[in-house]
Amino acid sequence: MNRFPLIIYNIFPKLCGAMSRWPDHIERAHDTGFSWIYFNPLQYSGFSGSIYSVKEHYKINQMFLDIGKGTEEEQLKRVIDFIHKKGMYAMID
Repeated sequence: MNRFPLIIYNIFPKLCGAMSRWPDHIERAHDTGFSWIYFNPLQYSGFSGSIYSVKEHYKINQMFLDIGKGTEEEQLKRVIDFIHKKGMYAMID
């Protein structure tokens, strides 16, 4: 049984920008007592441009990546690792 409370902080990627900026939000969430980080869809969007109109489920939307900072997988792994180092959990819509 998980005794860690389910207190969820929502990161809306379109408002937060590239993944390199997300640790600041994660740090603030941690410091204010959140236990989970919830991300709205990060996947590559379809024609409408809506993040909920996913075109490629296994590809990250380019607007959330930093050019020259590693592959999609490496950048996402850094964010998830940062969350875990804070003793928190992550979920992606």
